[in-house]
Amino acid sequence: MMITTKRTKLYKLLWLGLAIAVLSFIGYRVFVGPSTETLNVQPFRVSGGWGYQISVHQKVYIYQPFIPAIPGKKPFPNRMTALRAAKTVKAKMLRGQRPDLTIEDILKTGVDSLGNSN
Repeated sequence: MMITTKRTKLYKLLWLGLAIAVLSFIGYRVFVGPSTETLNVQPFRVSGGWGYQISVHQKVYIYQPFIPAIPGKKPFPNRMTALRAAKTVKAKMLRGQRPDLTIEDILKTGVDSLGNSN
């Protein structure tokens, strides 16, 4: 039979507190993720059209000067389509999803599969 002293009880409480703190931190980072305030979208002009960038804590995280998911490196035809695409990516990031755009996402922005405005 093991005799429990005040010192062993204290060590057990310290380890339990440390474990709770570590698990709380991990849970926060995994489930909360970036907030709306930390993500900023900004369309910008490029040669022949528009692109967008997404910043996290004022540092550029995504720089997208052309339309992803379509062949070639064609810019968005106008500011609005670039902004819609950026907002779609931002929403995916806030949901904890991969920040990539599919051809379906691109079509929803008002751009056809060739990169032209609908």
